[in-house]
Amino acid sequence: MMEEPYQIIPRKKKAKKGLTFRVTKPLQAKLEETERLLLQELGGKLPSNYHIISDPKELGLIARKITEKQAFAFDTETSGLHPWKDTLYCISFWVGDEGYLCNFEHPGLPTVTKQQVKDVLGSYFKDPKIKRIGFNYIFDACMLEQQASIDCGYCFLDGYVGSWSLDENLPTAYRKLKPLSERWLGEKTLGTYEQAFNNLAWIKIPPTLAAYYAIKDSYLHMKLARYEEVELRKIPELHKLVHTHDIPAMNILLDVRRNGIKVNKNKLFSIHKRVSSEINEIESKLNSYVPADHDPVNWSSPTQVGDIFYNVLGLRDTKEGAVNTYAREEIIGDHPIVKLYDDFSKVEKRLEFLESIYEQSVDGIDGMTIHPSFKSVGTSTFRMSSQDPNYQNIPNRGEHGAEIRTIHYVEDDYYMVSIDLAGQELRLQGAIAGDEELVKSAITGTYYSDVAALIYGGKASDYPKHGPGSEKRDKSKAFCLARGYGGKTKKLSRTLGVSLEETKKAEDACDKKYWKYTLWENRIKQESHQNGYVKYFTGRIRRIDYKKLDPDDKKYKIKVWALERQATNSLIQGAASEQLRRAFILTYLHLKKHYKHNKVMFPIHDEINFKIRKVDFWETNVIAELQYIIENCVPEIKVPFSSSLEVYQEWGKTVNLDEEYKKYLSTKGLTEQEICDTMSIS
Repeated sequence: MMEEPYQIIPRKKKAKKGLTFRVTKPLQAKLEETERLLLQELGGKLPSNYHIISDPKELGLIARKITEKQAFAFDTETSGLHPWKDTLYCISFWVGDEGYLCNFEHPGLPTVTKQQVKDVLGSYFKDPKIKRIGFNYIFDACMLEQQASIDCGYCFLDGYVGSWSLDENLPTAYRKLKPLSERWLGEKTLGTYEQAFNNLAWIKIPPTLAAYYAIKDSYLHMKLARYEEVELRKIPELHKLVHTHDIPAMNILLDVRRNGIKVNKNKLFSIHKRVSSEINEIESKLNSYVPADHDPVNWSSPTQVGDIFYNVLGLRDTKEGAVNTYAREEIIGDHPIVKLYDDFSKVEKRLEFLESIYEQSVDGIDGMTIHPSFKSVGTSTFRMSSQDPNYQNIPNRGEHGAEIRTIHYVEDDYYMVSIDLAGQELRLQGAIAGDEELVKSAITGTYYSDVAALIYGGKASDYPKHGPGSEKRDKSKAFCLARGYGGKTKKLSRTLGVSLEETKKAEDACDKKYWKYTLWENRIKQESHQNGYVKYFTGRIRRIDYKKLDPDDKKYKIKVWALERQATNSLIQGAASEQLRRAFILTYLHLKKHYKHNKVMFPIHDEINFKIRKVDFWETNVIAELQYIIENCVPEIKVPFSSSLEVYQEWGKTVNLDEEYKKYLSTKGLTEQEICDTMSIS
């Protein structure tokens, strides 16, 4: 009997846009009422400048308008969020003051074919003289390329990307097209897709309502872009950054998504099977602490876990609340369930990442490929981010992170080359604060050993990176990172495994040794209160809004302290973000100009990964050139940077370069003696 093929079934089901095709009676009533109110407001029909293309000849109207205006906004309606798997329903355009809908799939609206649209309008999507405008442009561009074979050029302005420089503190729920349009433009909208249609597929929405929604989206894309351009021009430094850093990085990330990353399906299945067994075993142990008469516990739910921790086991005085990282630190005693739950959380993250890789990957004739979605700006410190899956969640150190990385690989005639800025944030800390002692420790790589000597006594050399004393160096590193992110003395004491008194002495010793950094921190806190913002070395602004705090709030002092930490931390993390983004852009341009067969693959943490042909790796200076660009891309920061290099066939699995060079030389027809002679010369 044949064994069933292994399947990956996600532990958590996630709702996806556009997957609802059933129209229930309540939903039908809602749609009819929405359409009635809309038509009542519009005078019984669509606005006169909203056009539904009903004849291929009418596509020429859009072409002539784009030629006249030299700019257009566009949007797509789709069956889901995966350009390689889902269906393209329509494209809407906004050109000048006119909107157009090209419908492909809605049964109640006139249709044209994708080929007809491509034949007439395809050239405008890649013409470098035409300004293309969007909101989450990468998604729409990939959807057009994969489902309509329309090649897309670079974007002039993306409303999502631009929104970050206007308000980096905006909550995630508001950083969407409709909330931004309502908030900044004063536009009346039908709400987000989910709010308006309960995630009903666009082809199931009443025709007039569907057409209005689609065209209105492209109109909002254009209007939001115009608004952002006006607002950004009021702060020339920000306007320049958006158009020289943020948008170019986004356009490069469009290439990154197109190219994708190879995934070893068999290895993915093997690791998932083992990690699934691991989490089941941990769940079984956790369940042993649950009373027999208690309802089954979902250990992924912080609320249900909180009930077990606090109400059933009585591990904290309070009788309410969900479990989170901070709550676990406050738990009374040293109950074994705490460690078990921490293990569960870590393993669950690994499992979710593996499942996300599987869900997002595409099977092709040359194997499985994943096309992750990266954002050029995705956090309040302006770091690049990713989703589907979130590669920032892969640990950059340790066996588990390395194991997950090895699922990804490059073809046999390429290497995956990872270039990592060594000690990046420490060097930036010292340079920005003007602390020569900190810069020196960062450059020599002894910072954590120096701090360990302050904490535990002795010399820095007593605490090497590996071997005897390394454990205390690791604790010193954890102490430094926790302190940098605002950790209090009590938390730092637990991190170090020493008394509160000894921890306080360690803090004082650090302040004394790196006194210039301490003075800088205090100055930045004062300036953030005075100005309401801090400014990065590139001129980018991070707004620190103390005015929104209520002085009568019991947690007022804690919230002020948190914003002060945000002010200092964001300058360091933000500088690191700017450096990596600039390096990302410059290395991409260098490869495109001089080494066209090689590519930037993707950024993660403080490293950039490249796909380099073996012939170029061994016979050109491409690697040295990339390292030079990365190390010298921020001349504004007066401190030397260095980079480390890792070479892989499978990501995370370092190859032996001597052996690889022998293999490469053998492909050139050299004899064993000639290979030895060549290597000795090298």
